[in-house]
Amino acid sequence: RAMSTTHVSMRAAIAGAFSRPQLTNRMRCQRIVRSRALTTTSAAAKSLTLTKPDDWHLHVRDASKLSDVVPFTSATFARALIMPNLTPPVRTAEDAKEYRDMITRAAHDGFEAHMTLYLTDNTTPAQVEAAKACGFVRGYKLYPAGATTNSEYGVTDVRKVKDTI
Repeated sequence: RAMSTTHVSMRAAIAGAFSRPQLTNRMRCQRIVRSRALTTTSAAAKSLTLTKPDDWHLHVRDASKLSDVVPFTSATFARALIMPNLTPPVRTAEDAKEYRDMITRAAHDGFEAHMTLYLTDNTTPAQVEAAKACGFVRGYKLYPAGATTNSEYGVTDVRKVKDTI
C-alpha cells in the first residue's frame, strides 16, 4: 500500500533524528517535534494530556449491565470498540445495529460505539460483506468455542471458517 507524503516525510524525519549519534535524546525529540510542524515548549513536551481517550476493548454486556457501564464509559471516553460476546452473541450487522442503538441511547452525547462481531462456524462471506458495508462494524472476534466468557458459540475448528476469513 502506498504511503502518504506526510507519512513518508514523518518517517524520514524520525530516521534523520536518530541517525546522528552525537545528538542528545532531547535534541532528537526536538527535531521530531519540529518535523511535525508542532510548536511546543519544554514544559509542554514533558506532559501529554488526553482529553477524551478511547477504550478499544469494552465489554458492555447485556441490557441489565449496559445502563450502568455505558454512561460511565461515555463520560470518560470519546469512542469504544464494543466486544460481541453476549448471550446470544452479536453475529450480524443487524445484531450490531440493535446493540449499538441501545448503547447510543444510554451514552452521553458525542460518544461513538464501534462494533465488533462474533465469528462462528456459520458466519458466511455475505455476512462479512454486509458488516463491512454498514459503516460501524470494525471487525470480527474469533473466540475458540469454550475458551472464555460466553464463547460457547465460538469457532470449533478454524477450517470451518477458512472460506469466510
